[in-house]
Amino acid sequence: MASTTASNWQQREEEAVKKLIESLPQWTGSLDDDAPLPRGTKTRTGVLPESGLTYYWRKNDEPRDRVELVIAVRAGSIDETDDERGLAHVLEHLAFRARTDADGTRWSALRELEAHGVSFGAHQNAYTSFEETVFFLHVPADFFGRALELLAALVGEAAHVDASDVDAERRIVLEEWRQGKDWAQRSTEAHFRHTFAGTTLAARLPIGDLEVVRTARPETIRGFYERHYQADALAVIVVGAVPDAVQVDQLDRAFAPYFRKGAARPWPRAPAVFFPDESSF
Repeated sequence: MASTTASNWQQREEEAVKKLIESLPQWTGSLDDDAPLPRGTKTRTGVLPESGLTYYWRKNDEPRDRVELVIAVRAGSIDETDDERGLAHVLEHLAFRARTDADGTRWSALRELEAHGVSFGAHQNAYTSFEETVFFLHVPADFFGRALELLAALVGEAAHVDASDVDAERRIVLEEWRQGKDWAQRSTEAHFRHTFAGTTLAARLPIGDLEVVRTARPETIRGFYERHYQADALAVIVVGAVPDAVQVDQLDRAFAPYFRKGAARPWPRAPAVFFPDESSF
């Protein structure tokens, strides 16, 4: 009896999977390397005419009255020089010290967000990876316009720091490093370095080099920022219950004080960053 029941369930599962596959749209795209990736028809995208950022915009009413705002920067630990290892991550931390026009003090953008229920950690945060640095806010829909301006300030003012700012954040980054050095993390890092031996990737874990982080200076961090935080390397992503009155030019106005559209730059990463030379095997 049990065998018959299991067989029936298996048959029903196979039929359900078959129906699901048949319901999916057929692939009509191209597998060529230069072909653009397909995207949903409900997603608006383009390049902001003045600030030059790429934007992605999609209206979504769930969860109700909430909007997700994201800035993705095509700059991560893989883009660091040997003297900058760990500074992409430090720069991400420094961004939350941004000032605003309304309040010229440190942390003013963060404090204004928190005053509207956008708590640090849960609703405003960021991460640094090998290939990107991403800042995101989860905000009430009726706060969308001002939150957009504050997000632009976080990224646009990220490198406007002095030695006291860098000293304060380096202590936090070093503590993150210390707390992450359990046996599981050490094993993961060793496996990673072995797997990617012969590539730049193996020496570019986002936490960086401790000596570089301990001795980092504001001008070194600004140098990384000025090279990589350019309009053609930034994308703003808006998903949620965006008010119907909001137009794309509102995005442009928010970022134009910090970024300007310029000539497209060549792709910054050589294949050797990711693929070892055959002689290394």
